[in-house]
Amino acid sequence: MDTAPSPTLPDVPGAPGARLRRRRFGQWMAALVPALATACAGQAPVSASATSSSRPSEAPSVAPATSAPPAPTSPSPTPTPIPAPRSPFTGREVDSADRIHRRIVAVKIDNAPQARPQFGLSAADLVYEQLAEGNLTRFLAFFLEQEPERVGPVRSARLTDIYLGQEWDFLLAYAGAGATTSRLLGEALIPLFKAPELGERLEGTPYLRDTRGVAPHNLFVRIAAVRDAARREPGIPPEVEIHPFPFRDPPPETGPLRNVSLPYVPAAAVTWRYDAEAGVWKRVMAGAPHVDALNGRQIQVENVVVQYAQIFTARNVEPDSAGNPVLDTVLRGENAVRLFHSGQVFEGTWSKEHDRAKTQYRLPDGSPLPFRPGKVWVHIVPAEFQVTWS
Repeated sequence: MDTAPSPTLPDVPGAPGARLRRRRFGQWMAALVPALATACAGQAPVSASATSSSRPSEAPSVAPATSAPPAPTSPSPTPTPIPAPRSPFTGREVDSADRIHRRIVAVKIDNAPQARPQFGLSAADLVYEQLAEGNLTRFLAFFLEQEPERVGPVRSARLTDIYLGQEWDFLLAYAGAGATTSRLLGEALIPLFKAPELGERLEGTPYLRDTRGVAPHNLFVRIAAVRDAARREPGIPPEVEIHPFPFRDPPPETGPLRNVSLPYVPAAAVTWRYDAEAGVWKRVMAGAPHVDALNGRQIQVENVVVQYAQIFTARNVEPDSAGNPVLDTVLRGENAVRLFHSGQVFEGTWSKEHDRAKTQYRLPDGSPLPFRPGKVWVHIVPAEFQVTWS
């Protein structure tokens, strides 16, 4: 398309045609100004000093756009590893923390010759062996991680079970007790799961009776069923805090000891024989390997504790069903203790401030007695009891 020629100013102001050229020049400028305004709309504003100059304005130069340098990236913090849960009774890692915070099921287990072999002792995390009437012993076995379908034979409770129940806050499975012991058990606020009496129905309870055995040595309990029964009882918290033993890992080098003997009566005498390769004590009772009928294996543990205490005949407590006086034990205060593991013996003291306190095991310098990770078996014996080791 044709464009208008650039206008020229008249050379002589009064020359002919000057008015026409001025009029055309004004029309041209009127058309040019809006175009210039549109073209300059995106330009940066001109400073005041530039507009006052007689020289034509120049568009400011625009520096090429540059991107800011990227901010330095700090390295991602290393996540703090969450320690795996450990059993308070063995010091070993467990798959689920839920299994080690639930209530302990403690079962009173018979050790009369007619009750052997027992079921479930090898599955227990912790076992207390206590003197009973007639110089035999009975067991209080703690079940936390495992839930055997058959544990027993279950027998009646004794006064020592009250003190241990106050310390560990367990669910107690037992087969009765004397009138005074039963009253004291109730006053101690221990959750009690007493077996039905002989001849009473067992259906719907955690208990079963094996008719191939002879009563009262044929009563057994299912651990999971005790927990189920506890969940149906109002006022029994499903979880409790369980204070651990003072485990030391890794264990020390193997020492020279291979035998620990406890001189109960011959029908219940115990020797623990150390298997250095496996790092465990294997139990021998009455001269033969003590086998668990649940799996046919010899009972073995990593830690054998001999806890000395004052044991005496209880006053104002009825004799047992055979007419034997009932024993009582002082499990408060302080007394001597020996811990055997890794072929070594560690001597120290145990102490307990009050009934519901956790028993503390310490070396002579006051530091914790170093348990080896693994299962624990505690013998509660009189101060004069002559334990030997070699």
